[in-house]
Amino acid sequence: YNNASDDSRVYDIEANVATQGNAVSGIDGGVVKKNGITVATFSAWGSKVNSTFQGLSKSEASEVSDAIYDFIDNVKESVSVQVIDL
Repeated sequence: YNNASDDSRVYDIEANVATQGNAVSGIDGGVVKKNGITVATFSAWGSKVNSTFQGLSKSEASEVSDAIYDFIDNVKESVSVQVIDL
């Protein structure tokens, strides 16, 4: 999953998303890039989010953190509305 379709994005974000039914069970291997340079990595399981910032000021890390949480919310919303035919 990635945010390439979000024209207002500041950061390019992609991650592996595990689902169970129509819910996200985990997000792993998350990478946040700005201008092609990795600025953070993250994973999320349940309500826990682990992130590592690389060479960012406190305010930049805060912006990236907000982008990560927005990405996670968008992933959860996207997965919950998808209909899968088996």
